[in-house]
Amino acid sequence: MTVSSPGANYTQEVRFAVVMYGGVSLAIYINGIAQELLRLVRATAKKDLLSTGTKPPTGTETVYRKVSYLLADEVNGLNRSEADLNDPKAIPPTRFVVDILSGTSAGGINGIFLAKALANGQDMEQLKELWVQEGDINSLINDTKSIEKPLSLQDPPTSLLNSERMYLELLKAFDGMDRASGKRSENFPSPFVDELDLFVTATDLQGVVLPIRLADDVVYERRHRNVLHFLYSLPAVSGEANPRNDFSAEYNPFLAYAARCTSAFPFAFEPMCLCDTDKILWKLTEYRGNENCKSTSDAWQKFYKDYLDPRGVSTVPFPKRAFGDGGYLDNKPFSYATETLMNRHADVPVDRKLIYIEPSPEHPEDDVEREDRPDAIDNVMSALLTLPRYETIREYLKRVIDSNRLMARINRITAVNDSDSEQ
Repeated sequence: MTVSSPGANYTQEVRFAVVMYGGVSLAIYINGIAQELLRLVRATAKKDLLSTGTKPPTGTETVYRKVSYLLADEVNGLNRSEADLNDPKAIPPTRFVVDILSGTSAGGINGIFLAKALANGQDMEQLKELWVQEGDINSLINDTKSIEKPLSLQDPPTSLLNSERMYLELLKAFDGMDRASGKRSENFPSPFVDELDLFVTATDLQGVVLPIRLADDVVYERRHRNVLHFLYSLPAVSGEANPRNDFSAEYNPFLAYAARCTSAFPFAFEPMCLCDTDKILWKLTEYRGNENCKSTSDAWQKFYKDYLDPRGVSTVPFPKRAFGDGGYLDNKPFSYATETLMNRHADVPVDRKLIYIEPSPEHPEDDVEREDRPDAIDNVMSALLTLPRYETIREYLKRVIDSNRLMARINRITAVNDSDSEQ
């Protein structure tokens, strides 16, 4: 169940599970949507938990606050005055919450930054600056212009863009978020969310060998699809003795690693190994000498438990494994979001929304289908490139629709039973 902080008397919630596709050059577009989702949540945040320097609602935040009141009034049959809707000190009755995020590639980067902002009550200005300042190809091209301390020039270059610079800039942006907010403690409750799950996909290029137990034997297979799962939760929500915050400052090196992995687009960036972070972190004053920041640190192992018990199978240790872009195999990571939202609980009425951000929508209904059979070249291209990369989402959405129908049926049966008992 969720926890209400003192003074936050919400009567209902609208919760959002968000899936962010990969988009390559559309990272800035996705960032704009992520920024707006943060404004939506901030508009109805727990004001008593916000930092004292937080600015009053502005821009679209004022609109979202009005929507919060209007949604509650629609349920309760009220009609508030314009003055009530504009009262900045009042607590909006409907709370907007983003509590599930799933992303890959450019969507994965934006998802990680949004999750960190939600978990720690921060903003995302550092990511916006990253895209504005570092999104220029002239800054990332792998030559002498992309070199800054503590980086060194690769000779010969291993990728079109400077992969080390990308990791360094991501790390600096995460650190900047913490500095701007005063490095909020991991034990400090978030004003934006009580429980948060983030899933970021990456592709294990070699594939980890995992066992499958059958009735009469154990067989093995390689799994190339990988997901990094990050959590934020309060004890009253999770039932654990201590809070968990995988987005606090101490995890910034691994968050930057996850962002680099999921966006390691071929040709542009080289595949990412966790051990690649060692030579960068050991040259940074704030991380030098910190054993918990090494690629072999026990602190990171909870993010790759599948790789810790190979069960007798010889395998490359996780820190030395190369990961490519998450979009290779899972560019539309729906399953993690749809499976997680089934496990959420609340102590107020909840309206659940599933949002997916498609950077480049297709319109197959407008295509003219060919009646002639493909030639040999088209057939080979479809088999090797086109069809394996094409992902559908209808199965995931159908499961959500079926679940909604089941819940509606249960609610109707419950309502009838309650009515009979009252009689």
